[in-house]
Amino acid sequence: METLAILIPENLLKAANMDRNVMIKIIRYDLALRLFREGKISLEQGAELCGKNKIKPLSELPSDI
Repeated sequence: METLAILIPENLLKAANMDRNVMIKIIRYDLALRLFREGKISLEQGAELCGKNKIKPLSELPSDI
């Protein structure tokens, strides 16, 4: 499987006052949601993009993203 790397300047993390792992999680969830809403990926693919191996109901998604 090929992967894609996105470079995010360290000063952006500091400006957003965000932990690196939190920012990565937000970016992955936002991208998955956008692509799913546009019909470009399946729900299962969205879960995979978020690093989940199974789909959870929206009520179970983490509140820190």
